[in-house]
Amino acid sequence: MGSSYGIDPPHSCKIIVTYVKWLVMMQRFVGNGVAAFLVGMAVVLWGLCGVIGTDGTALAQSTTQKTNLPKENGGTQWTMNCAEQENGTPADCQVSQVMTLRETGQRILMVVVKKDAGTREPHVMLALPHKIYLPAGVIVQVDTQVPREMDIETCDQRACYATGMVSKTFQNYMQGGEAMHVTFQNLLRKPVTVSVPLRGFTEAYGKLN
Repeated sequence: MGSSYGIDPPHSCKIIVTYVKWLVMMQRFVGNGVAAFLVGMAVVLWGLCGVIGTDGTALAQSTTQKTNLPKENGGTQWTMNCAEQENGTPADCQVSQVMTLRETGQRILMVVVKKDAGTREPHVMLALPHKIYLPAGVIVQVDTQVPREMDIETCDQRACYATGMVSKTFQNYMQGGEAMHVTFQNLLRKPVTVSVPLRGFTEAYGKLN
């Protein structure tokens, strides 16, 4: 079982995964009381494995993760990328920023803003790490403005994703704010907050028009 972005988990996590599989198998051959205990143990161990990072430390020992600022590109922390389209269709462009864990360099969050090809309405996509508590969703707040809740819709081998439209009000928050705080929960249901600097967002976003 791989970790968030194609990196093998630590050896201790592999041992836990093997033990969880054994517990699940054993609960078929015992009484209901013992089976319930085994399943409970499996859930606890699985949770411990889920919050172990690639270096064997916990993903969230506190409520706020220490993150590295991304490398600057032309004086801005936000970058624009475009994918060329065929048949003369305008290039599909987006602005994004990637946040990483300070200790390991592992990507913990990617924020992408792009405009719909048809309506030109802006949308935001959050690429979140694996091994988080999906039902809790995500809370996004710019500075001290009104927070916004988003559902985590799907996951693949690279990340888990939350997407939504960007209202004019929220766009103004981002263009005039200092940081966007993204909060999700780890498997122990403890909040993890990643603060994304907004310096340079207005300039990068303006290039999408």
